[in-house]
Amino acid sequence: MSRPVSETRDVVPFGQAVRAWFAISLQTFGGPAGQIAVMQRHLVDERRWIGQKRFLHALNYCCDTRSHFASGLAVRRTGVMSVV
Repeated sequence: MSRPVSETRDVVPFGQAVRAWFAISLQTFGGPAGQIAVMQRHLVDERRWIGQKRFLHALNYCCDTRSHFASGLAVRRTGVMSVV
């Protein structure tokens, strides 16, 4: 018997996510390319909250929607990581 999705999904605690986004915001100088690089290093490489493939998929989604890439990516990642 499989468990419901809400029990099997890894959810990042809100306080930990706020601290991570605050740390990322302090290091994001250099425009969207710099912001994306910092988010990738923190979220994919160091914290391993998401995989490289999923990160690139989200980045591609933001490029397709013509939003501000880094801001759109941050909003999308936060929403995906915090949804229970």
